[in-house]
Amino acid sequence: MSTATKKYSQKVSVTETQQTITLPRLSYIELINVGNYDAFFEFENDIDANSTVLLVRSSAKYPADFIDVRLKCAAGQTATVYLTGLKHFKS
Repeated sequence: MSTATKKYSQKVSVTETQQTITLPRLSYIELINVGNYDAFFEFENDIDANSTVLLVRSSAKYPADFIDVRLKCAAGQTATVYLTGLKHFKS
């Protein structure tokens, strides 16, 4: 049995309430903000004042050596963020 890959994509509507997305086993993750406001994100940890900002109309790509990604916007704001990557599975 070998390991194959398939494209993974998930659209997330980000609000001021922190959301936790549990990811499948991926080789990398790319976060793409297509919304009108910045979004904050963290891997495995809760969002706080030191969290990374995903600017409007920008993206960030990371090795996917984590399980959860957490997303949140500032109060009264929303953003649309796509999570993409390569998913591993046994074939």
